[in-house]
Amino acid sequence: MKRIRFAAAAVAAAALCAVPFAQAHSDATTLTGVVGPGFNISLTKGGKKVTVLKAGRYTFKISDKSNIHNFHLTGPGVNKKTSVGGTRTETWRSV
Repeated sequence: MKRIRFAAAAVAAAALCAVPFAQAHSDATTLTGVVGPGFNISLTKGGKKVTVLKAGRYTFKISDKSNIHNFHLTGPGVNKKTSVGGTRTETWRSV
């Protein structure tokens, strides 16, 4: 069974985004990720903490509120990050 892990990255490296993400799917589960302010980093589904995901279709709504940390999602075939130096909101969709 494939799983995707959520990892918090607090590094001053540039973001590398080469991940197989695609168009939204009507059956995708929505997850909310937040990094910042400060050292707060979380991923939730319906308000509950998520640390491991089964393979599937997901929509990630990421709110990056930190200019010193980033939000980093990793797993088999997945390596998606927000930037370290900026703040913004992003939406990622898994295949």
